[in-house]
Amino acid sequence: MGPYELLEKVVEMFERLEIPYLVTGSVAAMAYGEPRMTNDIDIVAEIGEQHIAGLLESFPPDEYYISDEMIREAIRHQGQFNVIHPSSGLKIDIIIRRNTPFDASRFSRTRRIQPGETYQANFAAPEDVIIKKLEFYKAG
Repeated sequence: MGPYELLEKVVEMFERLEIPYLVTGSVAAMAYGEPRMTNDIDIVAEIGEQHIAGLLESFPPDEYYISDEMIREAIRHQGQFNVIHPSSGLKIDIIIRRNTPFDASRFSRTRRIQPGETYQANFAAPEDVIIKKLEFYKAG
């Protein structure tokens, strides 16, 4: 399984569960024209406790590692949790959307992009991808 195949599965799950999301990080940078290798997919999502059962059902434990406890902790602290696909080495970092002016504004600028041949997904706008990259660089 490659990053875009895994992204397609995750996008389908978010849309089925009606969870607002946007793809950011390296995958978003690649969608806007900066090719690079990556083994992770960064997604910001508006996940609440009502979504936990659907998330866990979407990632069977014989294929993925996902922790109920880590999801709950991420929701409580507006942090992040991971979904890992061990057989491919791919990892999804799911970052809980924060109640901040920046997150509100970047969700308002979401772009619908077709990263694969068979699906579309919500992506952070290019300027937001750059802002977050600069923030991570500044943080060290």
